[in-house]
Parts: sequence; structure tokens; C-alpha cells
Amino acid sequence: MRIKPIVSSDTVSEKFFEKGYLDAIPILSQDEAQGIWEEVSGSLELDGPKRFKTHLLLPVLDDVIKNTGVIHVVCSVLGTEDILVWSSDWCIKKAQSSGFYSWHQDST
Repeated sequence: MRIKPIVSSDTVSEKFFEKGYLDAIPILSQDEAQGIWEEVSGSLELDGPKRFKTHLLLPVLDDVIKNTGVIHVVCSVLGTEDILVWSSDWCIKKAQSSGFYSWHQDST
């Protein structure tokens, strides 16, 4: 699939690699995002092996990773059309939990 960058690939990549994220990219509406979260949060097993590669387990997440808007942004950031989703992992710390997630997880 040929995807044209949203803006110059260099500009998008610079912003991403400088900040570590891109913000305010209108891919999903608030209602669409809320609907996806409601479906996903009701299906996730946060403490078990099913919290890994969830795009293979939940069709709604498979749809998200195949969304042309998502693909468009990823291709722009990476400066390539040759992309593959290898994994989708969830590391969620519940509110009021004493647990801690460091910036880098060697075990995942």
C-alpha cells in the first residue's frame, strides 16, 4: 500500500524523536476512541499472558493497527512504507496501586 507522508517525513521524524511522541493527530473521533477503549478494557486480562499481542486476540485492535490514518502517521515517522506490527503489549498501572513501571522493561 502506498502511503504519502502527512508532511515531510523529516519534519515528522524530527518532532517524534525530539519529544518521544506526536500529539494532536486527528485519526479517530473522541466517540470512536471511547468505543474502542470500552471494548478493549472489558476484554483485557491485565495480569496474564493475554495482555500481549492483543491485536491478534481482539478484532477491534486489529482494525486500529490497520487504520489507514495510523499507518500513514507511522510511515511518516519512520520514513518508510515497509512496516509490520510485531506486538501490542499492555502495561497498565491501576490508580492507587503501589506498583511501579520504569521507563524500560527488560522482561517484556
